[in-house]
Amino acid sequence: RVAFLAGDLKLHIWNSRLTAGEAIPFPLRKCIVTFDYHPEHIGLQYVTHWTDYADDTNIVYVGTVWGEILRYDVRRRRWLPSLRTHIGLRSLTPDPRNGLLFAANYFQGYLHVMELESGRHVGYILANVRSRFIDLDSARMRGVLSTHGQGVYQFSYRDFVRRRAGATLAALPDQVR
Repeated sequence: RVAFLAGDLKLHIWNSRLTAGEAIPFPLRKCIVTFDYHPEHIGLQYVTHWTDYADDTNIVYVGTVWGEILRYDVRRRRWLPSLRTHIGLRSLTPDPRNGLLFAANYFQGYLHVMELESGRHVGYILANVRSRFIDLDSARMRGVLSTHGQGVYQFSYRDFVRRRAGATLAALPDQVR
């Protein structure tokens, strides 16, 4: 068992007891300007948000605020070519079973659905909310999107799996009682 953390321009891979680990620098492009984070930089946020690990493929996905999705192959211990989405990436979740990657855009209120290996655009799921976390049920091809103070939304992505064509689906708010 391992833990994956990001936040200081490195991917940290630790054992489950957090007694041994390593820090692997991100493969940043030359156009990315970095800085040392200090507490006196009020209002400065981290450049990465959430990481996700796909057990089936042994790949860690790291989303950046500028829309780059870094991929690290844990088995081969090397960075893979990164994927691109739009600025405002908040969280991401891979679905290796169906070959899709879901990237939540915090500011624009949608999920960008891409092919897992190539990053090719498949479609959007519109929620018009500030997206936070994505949870998927790959067997049923359904997902849940939690938001920043605007509820939880359910969505189906069966059409994306079947057609692999550009489409837009709407997320439906959960009924809360």
